[in-house]
Amino acid sequence: NSTDRLGHGTAVAGTAASNGRATDKGIPVGTHAGVAPEADLLVVKASVCGQFIPIAPLTADWMNEIARSIRRPIVINMSFGGHMGDHTGQRSDEKFIDSIVGPGRPGRAVTIAAGNEGQYSLHSSGRFGPAREGQSDNSSEMIELFAKDASLLSAAFDSRDDWGISFRSSNPIFQGVNGKRAAIYLYKEAGTISYSTDQDLNEPEEFNKFIDKVVNGFKPSVGTNDVLNLQLPAGTYFLWAFGAGPVVRNGRFDLYSVDYKLASFGMGADKTGMVASPGNAKNAITVGSYDFRDRWDNTAGETSFLNMIIGSASYYTSPGPRRD
Repeated sequence: NSTDRLGHGTAVAGTAASNGRATDKGIPVGTHAGVAPEADLLVVKASVCGQFIPIAPLTADWMNEIARSIRRPIVINMSFGGHMGDHTGQRSDEKFIDSIVGPGRPGRAVTIAAGNEGQYSLHSSGRFGPAREGQSDNSSEMIELFAKDASLLSAAFDSRDDWGISFRSSNPIFQGVNGKRAAIYLYKEAGTISYSTDQDLNEPEEFNKFIDKVVNGFKPSVGTNDVLNLQLPAGTYFLWAFGAGPVVRNGRFDLYSVDYKLASFGMGADKTGMVASPGNAKNAITVGSYDFRDRWDNTAGETSFLNMIIGSASYYTSPGPRRD
């Protein structure tokens, strides 16, 4: 037994399968029933309240096996998500979801929340060209990032490209000995991450700690996308991507502020490709939100209004499409 301290799980379960019997103020029983009021509930509390951990494959597998053992159809709902990964459905939890639902697997469905991050500037994207003579756009356009505290930046590239990412920052560990902001260059070379700077740094020990985390945390892709994670300290950043070599077949890159409440993009923010994972799974039913009414009766028996455009996407719903 456990307590739902946030109310989120209870609200979601009520939307899915409430029988509508808990009512008040003269509202008839069943008026606010859920979508499937005769369904049975199989509930897993996967983590402590307010935290998200990538445990979806374990919970989905257990639920799927229970349904199989009692020969019942099942809908597995996941009203959670995050922005780690390449946003193309290639995460291990997304691949697992695709393995248990989809064509040829009747009686099974997985529904996932698209996310409530539409109002945040957590995504940016751009394009760069190869490093070759005559290439005028070897580097992308400049992108701003404002980090009010230490936060994680996830950068996704086409694994076939010779790619790199560079930045200048106001944080002291990225300052040169002359007091000016140094340019930090990170690039893939022979399957590993190499780096260089345009000047000697004022705090080399702290900078080396930063680099060690970046290098040790990088795993070359076995698919079509490389993901580089940067644990950035607080500061203002100007970032750009570049072709680190002559081979650039795509040149597209995407940046995601995983800790979007701590760091957001200014210039260069892109309000697309923001569906949270595991909602990028190919065979899942991933659901956003739209505005379906602009008035309702409140608890005082009066009418409340909101300035909404009926039928439009809710301001907070995370927009697609997938990065690919």
